[in-house]
Amino acid sequence: MPFICGGADWAGGTQEHRADSGAHGPRSLRPADHFISDGLWDGAPLEAELAKQADRLIGDPNAFLVIDGRSLPKKGVHSVGVAPQYASILGKRANCQTLVSLTLARQDVPIAVGLRLFLPESWTSDLLRMARAGVPEPFRRPLTKPEIALEEIGPFPNIKRSIPVAFP
Repeated sequence: MPFICGGADWAGGTQEHRADSGAHGPRSLRPADHFISDGLWDGAPLEAELAKQADRLIGDPNAFLVIDGRSLPKKGVHSVGVAPQYASILGKRANCQTLVSLTLARQDVPIAVGLRLFLPESWTSDLLRMARAGVPEPFRRPLTKPEIALEEIGPFPNIKRSIPVAFP
C-alpha cells in the first residue's frame, strides 16, 4: 500500500494542496471547529466501524494512506492548541489550531481513520493551561506531527504491517 504524506508542514513551510482552495474559506470550517471543540460523545463505536472499513482497503494495491495537516484559523487564545503557527489553509503563519489527519483512500472511497489536534510547544510547556482547558492527561505531552500520525495508526495494526513508513 503506498504512503502519501502531504501538506502537514513537517519540513517547515510546505503548503498543503487543497482541491477546494478557492471554493471554501475559513468561514466554512466553523461548524466543524465547533463539533471538534465542543462535541462530547463516545467515539468507540465510530472508531470500531472505521477500523472495520479500513481493514477492507489494507493490502489493496490501489489504496493509499494519506497523512495530512489541517488548520483551523482562530482569533482568540483560549481554544486548545491555538497559537501562531503555519496555517496551511491560509498559506502563511497565523493564529490557528492544527489537526493531523489520516485517511485511507481508494479511487473515490476515502475512509477517515485518524484525526488529532497538534499541541504546539506553547501549550505542552504549560501543564496548568492544559489542565484548565480540559486536555486529557494522556495528550498532555509534546509530540511532533509525525509522532501523532504514528500514534493514530496504532489502532490499525494491519496498516503498520503493510506500509513502510519513514520520516526524515
